[in-house]
Amino acid sequence: LLKQAVSLSIAGQTGVWISGQKAVKDNPRYDFAHIDMCLRETILNNSLWRYTLAGSGCNYIEMNFDHVRHNLAQSINNIARFIDIEIDPSEIPREPATKKQSDLINAEWEKRFISDFDVANELLSNAGPGILKRIEGKVKRMLHATLRQTVNFAALHYRR
Repeated sequence: LLKQAVSLSIAGQTGVWISGQKAVKDNPRYDFAHIDMCLRETILNNSLWRYTLAGSGCNYIEMNFDHVRHNLAQSINNIARFIDIEIDPSEIPREPATKKQSDLINAEWEKRFISDFDVANELLSNAGPGILKRIEGKVKRMLHATLRQTVNFAALHYRR
């Protein structure tokens, strides 16, 4: 999760979200507070998805980024089995569509964040009643987006 937070911080500064994009700003600057915010939001968003899916009784499959990255074909087959569709093996990409972006800056910032992190003062806590409204809004937006994606996928899948 920390690697993801560092990448989000860098992408937010440079405007490069996918490998190959042209940077709108070079030389990103290390910012503990921004990485911390990215880490907290990533953890919160992951938890919101798990909460929403578990609470609504949805079946879902958990995927590990590094496993998917190193086992792309197997991961695609696992997803296909999970949603009960067959995929022609010749249609499965052997290489990811995007390239790894992280570099020495990512590793340096990750080490620096760990060094700067003060366990005694950085524990996650409930930020008060306002957080419930924030969570409710995020869950509603995610459910609407998921529903739209499901409808679009179903329409595409059943046209074939």
